[in-house]
Amino acid sequence: MMGQQTISATFLKARIEKVDSFLAQWVYEAGIPFYAIDNNSFAQFCEAVGQFGVGYQPPSQYKLREPLLKAEVERTKKCLKKQEQEWASTGCSIMTDAWSDRKRRSIMNLCVNCKEGTTFLYSKETSDESHTGEYIFNYVDNLAEKKEALKVMVTSDEWGKSKWGPSSSKGKTPYATVLSISFWNGVSLCLKVFAPLVKVLRLVDGDRPSMGFVYGELQKAKQEIIEACMFKEAQYKPIFDIIDVSAEKPNGI
Repeated sequence: MMGQQTISATFLKARIEKVDSFLAQWVYEAGIPFYAIDNNSFAQFCEAVGQFGVGYQPPSQYKLREPLLKAEVERTKKCLKKQEQEWASTGCSIMTDAWSDRKRRSIMNLCVNCKEGTTFLYSKETSDESHTGEYIFNYVDNLAEKKEALKVMVTSDEWGKSKWGPSSSKGKTPYATVLSISFWNGVSLCLKVFAPLVKVLRLVDGDRPSMGFVYGELQKAKQEIIEACMFKEAQYKPIFDIIDVSAEKPNGI
């Protein structure tokens, strides 16, 4: 009995190593990033292939880039519906996320965050810009300045007849976002909260004033933030926590 178990274990190990070898070969030849192996979707794929059994044939290139891609886009949109409903119900926050791609280009993403998660809006290459607090503020402020122009654009007859119109699958989300009151309220609140901090950041980046002076200006900024948040502690406390943590760092704010 023990001998049979040993043979079975050895046979199973050999099978696993053979499958691993084929997988590794594909990863190396296709240039797949190593971290992709930890992707949950890949784990689900492996499980599905195992349940399918012998004879599974992968989809063609056409099927991957056309029907399967379109189906995945629609599935993603359905997943985001819950978040969009949350924007209208409890509001949302505007977020920026800066990163660098493989070509060392600096990219800044603009996202909307709510209790249901974070949704990507659009990105901009900012390689020639320093990601200072003032730059980020102006980046979001620029979006707010285009509010009325964007509303006019998405409600125009020309836009409605285009492939990006509200009746098209591609145009539904941006149309709803631009006309969402809660979305623009979030943008407005973000700017009201960030504006006082930009003033402090300008002081710190300038002639390096005394810590006492900076502390005083920071307290003024906090008071302005409290007023911008309509004295609602649940809104301004998380902001204060971030400010306090940053202020305690060796390099200051």
